[in-house]
Amino acid sequence: YLRSIALEEWTPTEGWSIGRDPVEDRREGTGSLPVDPSDPAGTVAIGINSLGYIGRFLPVPEGTFRAAAFLPWKVDEELGAWHREDPGDPAFYSVLVDPAIPSLEQLLGDTALTSGDLIDTGEIAPEVRDLALSVTAEHEGPAAKALALQQWFTDPANGFVYSLRVPEGTSGDLLLDFLQLRRGYCEQYASAMAVMLRTLDIPARVAIGFGSGSTDANGLTTITSHN
Repeated sequence: YLRSIALEEWTPTEGWSIGRDPVEDRREGTGSLPVDPSDPAGTVAIGINSLGYIGRFLPVPEGTFRAAAFLPWKVDEELGAWHREDPGDPAFYSVLVDPAIPSLEQLLGDTALTSGDLIDTGEIAPEVRDLALSVTAEHEGPAAKALALQQWFTDPANGFVYSLRVPEGTSGDLLLDFLQLRRGYCEQYASAMAVMLRTLDIPARVAIGFGSGSTDANGLTTITSHN
């Protein structure tokens, strides 16, 4: 996956937004990527050739800790976002990535903070929280509950259908309509899951970016706007 930005602010009836302008840390995203003894073990270098992408946010793999491009890019570590003030065409750029990810066992043993803006849902229909509680009732811990919700959305037995044609609901609440009618597109699934996690006091936000694309025999991965 190539991640661009994380949406942190949920507004009922309106949806998700960034919530704040990205901040800049000390690192410039320009120049070369020399080997640094402090780099994590197993670091992977990846070259990305952008064809027609123009934006404020540089799509990067999860775990990117350094980037180099013709244009200057800053990084907001909390958002996991490489960004610039004005939209730009990154053309060819390279990134250094730490590919290490937590194991399922580590995730299941972890805890999550249960305060702050990342659990705010505003005035949300009580049916949404009731459904989240029902789906996750038999599971303990934030990771187990998140996994249960993910499996609930993807289990065909629960009647969810992927479709770009969304039926018109009757509740007056788009989120509740989706959860009741169970037909919609990817953004609705991601949005619903994040909000349901927040109703359980599990911090959540929605990541925006590109899917995994397709990789050929030479290891070249092609990612398009369809991803």
